[in-house]
Amino acid sequence: VKTNLDKLGGNIEIDSTVGEGTDIHIKLPLTLAIIPSQIISTCGERYAIPQVNLEELLRIPADEVKDRIEKVGKAQVVRLRGKLLPLVRLADVIGVERTYIDPVKGEEKRDRRKDIADRRSRKSPLITDNSQPTNHNLQPTTPVDRRGGPDRRYHAASAVNVVVVSAGATKYGLVVDKLHDAEEIVVKPLGRHFKHCKGYAGATIMGDGRVALILDVAGLCRMARLTSVEGTARAAEVARESVKSKEDAHSLLIFRNAEDEQFAVPLGLVSRIEKIKKTDIEMVGGKKVLQYRGSSLPLFAIEEVADVKPLSDKEDLLVIVFLLAGREVGLLATAPVDAVELSVHFDESTLKQPGIMGSAIIGNHTTLMIDIFGLVQTINPDWFSERKPIQTSGGNAPTILFAEDSSFFRNQVKTFMEDEGYNVIEAEDGMIAWNLLQEHADEISLVVTDIEMPNLDGFSLTEKIRGDMRFSRLPVIALTTLASDEDIARGKEVGIDDYEIKLDREKLMEKIHNHLKRT
Repeated sequence: VKTNLDKLGGNIEIDSTVGEGTDIHIKLPLTLAIIPSQIISTCGERYAIPQVNLEELLRIPADEVKDRIEKVGKAQVVRLRGKLLPLVRLADVIGVERTYIDPVKGEEKRDRRKDIADRRSRKSPLITDNSQPTNHNLQPTTPVDRRGGPDRRYHAASAVNVVVVSAGATKYGLVVDKLHDAEEIVVKPLGRHFKHCKGYAGATIMGDGRVALILDVAGLCRMARLTSVEGTARAAEVARESVKSKEDAHSLLIFRNAEDEQFAVPLGLVSRIEKIKKTDIEMVGGKKVLQYRGSSLPLFAIEEVADVKPLSDKEDLLVIVFLLAGREVGLLATAPVDAVELSVHFDESTLKQPGIMGSAIIGNHTTLMIDIFGLVQTINPDWFSERKPIQTSGGNAPTILFAEDSSFFRNQVKTFMEDEGYNVIEAEDGMIAWNLLQEHADEISLVVTDIEMPNLDGFSLTEKIRGDMRFSRLPVIALTTLASDEDIARGKEVGIDDYEIKLDREKLMEKIHNHLKRT
């Protein structure tokens, strides 16, 4: 090993302590380091952000900017899931002049806006359909600003792109001009004349031969002199508003199959979204596949199972990637696509069919909720191996107490459990669940609970369970639409054993099986 490391210009250090163990440190030159990164651009130049620092990508539609971005003291912040996230414009930190592309003339012009939220309006989706002419739903008389010409705040280009990054315990949003693809890059060390620049960690050479600097997220934070807004009166107010609206909020990915049919899938089930060309799809053995990251990605279309209109015949398509049965699968879709968090009422009967678990009205469109597990299982049932049923000491099927205030999710998840052979006692809120647990104390083997519920939420229910010696060892699994780090930390404090995303049937059933097997 040492001989090979020497050939590469690296070294190895071994530190052993008797009775404790051995630490092995291997160092290689930066020129050999390959890291996955998110490519972004600002003022016409591309930069790379290491994915280890990347939390999420956020695109704020133009008509939401004034509502979601505000100032707390001198800091500009965005409201994100009940938290205030400090914002930093990359151009300001690295000291380059802010510019924008005129949506009418296509010319690069100086951006004179002082605050991020200045002069913003209009709606724009997460991914737009470039094959169709853009309709911005302008009023008959197009607004004109004081400087003459159409007011660009009414253009979709005024949406704000934010890269949410973290450096240690600090999390903030980096405002950039464009978001590009994620790529694996080879890290090159900076030259001596760049050593004094605190905002860069290295450089890389892109496929077109141009150099892209790698951003130092922690260094940018220090350069911007970010201050936390946690603990301010406004932060507390936003948190209270979030708690009130969070009860029935669902995080969904909205997309199209045919141009006039809208679909949704829980955002927590989505691994990523890829843009492809129609010609990238191959037919092998009568099945659609895509060459993807060195292997073949199986592709499915909704109309293969559900009675819906066929996929639009377009050159540009989307692939929504999921992880099912231990493998990645792709669902074909078309733009526009958007990620939303909203409170909606789900109808679980009117439009229900194989591959479709229900419907809802979203954005004035009837939207079909995809059952991705059922869709793939119908096409490839042999992918899903049957688990050996767990039995109690008396030879009976275990009984699960399930607390969920939404009838749609309660019926869906209850069906998952019953299909696996479990007995289910359902409760509409935490207090009813607590009363049922005491009535059926000798029968219940596990508790599955929603977090946000009236009368008694999932945290308080778990505290009561852990406070009673009869149930102190009873497994508790929490269901959520999209768990935050704060929720998971609080859940561990009160004694929740596991978290799982709602409607992720495969993972939920696996966790239930494993917990019951241990007990």
